[in-house]
Amino acid sequence: MGENKTASREPRHVTHPERPGQTGTVIRDDRRKAWTPDDLTADAPDAGMVRVRWSDSFDPQALFWEYERELVAQD
Repeated sequence: MGENKTASREPRHVTHPERPGQTGTVIRDDRRKAWTPDDLTADAPDAGMVRVRWSDSFDPQALFWEYERELVAQD
């Protein structure tokens, strides 16, 4: 997460510039599938992506792939 990187611990709360007012939690479980814009996949679609559970998601258990460098640490 660039200059906003925090020590690796769980949970890691983050925000994203394209999701103002929403917080997410980085999920490091490598067995969980996460959504890309088109697919649900266990493998990251690109290098540097992490799973995030967003607070505004309709499904509170849904995970989404996000680029870690775009996330801003909140804790």
